[in-house]
Amino acid sequence: MGKFDCAWIALAAALAAVTPAATQQVSPAVVWPQGAGLERMGGNGLSIDGGLASAPESPEYILTALSVSDDGIIRFSYADSETEAAGACDFTFRRVERAIDQTQANALAERLAEIEMRALRDTRRDLELVGGIEARGGAVVRHYVQSYVQGEGADRLRGVGKTWIFVRDGKAYYVHKRCQTRGGEAMLAELDQRIGLDYRRDPTT
Repeated sequence: MGKFDCAWIALAAALAAVTPAATQQVSPAVVWPQGAGLERMGGNGLSIDGGLASAPESPEYILTALSVSDDGIIRFSYADSETEAAGACDFTFRRVERAIDQTQANALAERLAEIEMRALRDTRRDLELVGGIEARGGAVVRHYVQSYVQGEGADRLRGVGKTWIFVRDGKAYYVHKRCQTRGGEAMLAELDQRIGLDYRRDPTT
């Protein structure tokens, strides 16, 4: 090996040492729980109940929190990787114990949406609900959506809460998703679209 080759190897090693690390996709505070039907997918993705619902791995967001309660409630949060302080989505996922069909699930989801948003307002004194709960979604599963704002000036947050229950193979699953950002309506819509759940069989049709 010639002197030029040795010098090139040394230079390459030096450059590698100072190359910035890849974007952190999982917060150091996150501990992956065992069992509870929860599996890790790649770097920061997760799968629930064998892929019944999943959050795909992506460099566009950071997994900032993940927990499973004693009664099986799964909670996790993703923040936008570009503007972590300004945009994030929180999820609550749980299995519904009672046997219900999709029509009953939609009615229950509407009531639970009201409870979720009322509880959020009660814990944040400066939060204001915008309008009423709006029913959206596909022809079968209905999503119940509530917009809100919190704070003033540069720190003002704009957010949206979504609640729905879907039934698969005779079992019902409850999801509550809440996204918020310091940006405007367009940024909130983009955040909501980018950070979401995929389904093995689409429950919105």
